[in-house]
Amino acid sequence: MSTRSSEARAAANLKSEIKAKWESLKSVKMPFWSVNYGAWESMCQLYEYLWNRIDVIDRAWKVSLSYEKPSEHRDEICAPLEAAQDSSGQNKDYVKFKALLPTVRLVKP
Repeated sequence: MSTRSSEARAAANLKSEIKAKWESLKSVKMPFWSVNYGAWESMCQLYEYLWNRIDVIDRAWKVSLSYEKPSEHRDEICAPLEAAQDSSGQNKDYVKFKALLPTVRLVKP
């Protein structure tokens, strides 16, 4: 239980950190006409994908911690993870993140 609690705390902390950085980026006043507006939008989208991914992991950990013997509750614990999968069994947001990341390019104004 202590190992699971530690891992659950790590996931929750990462979720909070991602949210804070995402909010900070969204608060930047990026003018629509800026050459970097598209990159800024893409970076905001990347943070959303990251947050969605860690959110399902965090929810799975919370479900796991509600059971003394998690091995007897695999379906309930994995439900958030499985709900976020695409038809190939991969996390939808992770797939989108990997596709978008290499396209983001900032331009020095």
